[in-house]
Amino acid sequence: MVMRCCGDRGGVSLRMICFAWLFVTPLVVSCGTTSRLHPFDAPPGSLRLAEVVGIVPGSQVQVQHKPLYEVLAASGMSETTIREGAVGAGRAYCCWGPNERENAIFFFVPKGVTLDAGDIVEVRMGRPPGGNDSGTVNMATIVRQKRGDPNGQCRWDPPRDGLWNKVLYCDWMKDEGWVRHTGAVYNIWYRIIR
Repeated sequence: MVMRCCGDRGGVSLRMICFAWLFVTPLVVSCGTTSRLHPFDAPPGSLRLAEVVGIVPGSQVQVQHKPLYEVLAASGMSETTIREGAVGAGRAYCCWGPNERENAIFFFVPKGVTLDAGDIVEVRMGRPPGGNDSGTVNMATIVRQKRGDPNGQCRWDPPRDGLWNKVLYCDWMKDEGWVRHTGAVYNIWYRIIR
């Protein structure tokens, strides 16, 4: 199987949604100078959280998804690193509104980081390309909560049903120095790494 995604919701196959997130959207966005594998609404080098919705093994990225492979290679990754890793997509907003797909976070999953659909993953934001600099891609660093963890401290906030602009919040965020950025349209939590 090329990707792993969550099951079905309301008769709509998430496999089809993941297909759009992982393949159609990056191809459209990567036609410019940046791609969805680069940061777009958080400072470079900062940490963000995302709920994993799909994963493509690195061995298939080179063969079947050349634009993604080219972005990874341009950021300085070797063919071996790409082949041994994966490309993931995660949602940073919930639930089923326009922000969920359009603002998905794409990231490289290095060898040694094991994650599955539904996990909450910490992602270090890369650096956007500019001038002669090809930038660096977003990188999964650690799984902060496994899917279905009965002791999990992460949730979509605010917890009210029917909202489509919820953000991930975990009880430990403030203690670890995460800050909430509130903008006109987007609200996100991130952590600046010094």
